[in-house]
Amino acid sequence: MKLIIFTDGGARGNPGPAAAGIVIKNDKGAVVEAFGKYLGETTNNQAEYRALLLALSIWNLSVKFKKISYHHIRREKNTEADKLVNETLDRQ
Repeated sequence: MKLIIFTDGGARGNPGPAAAGIVIKNDKGAVVEAFGKYLGETTNNQAEYRALLLALSIWNLSVKFKKISYHHIRREKNTEADKLVNETLDRQ
């Protein structure tokens, strides 16, 4: 099974309240898991990096897979993770 993990991080202000968004899809494009995590006060760049680190922690699960690859996804194709960031910040 192929999994695709999308990440985004954002802050309102720089620094400001920040959040990470993670979306995991299967090879058919169906969402398997999606969540946002509030990160506290930080910069937008730190939020992006922490979102990536959260996704990489999922990598620990990848030992069950024969092949794993990583790709940068441009902003316009990453709207679901971006939406999770904003929804998480709206709840704070």
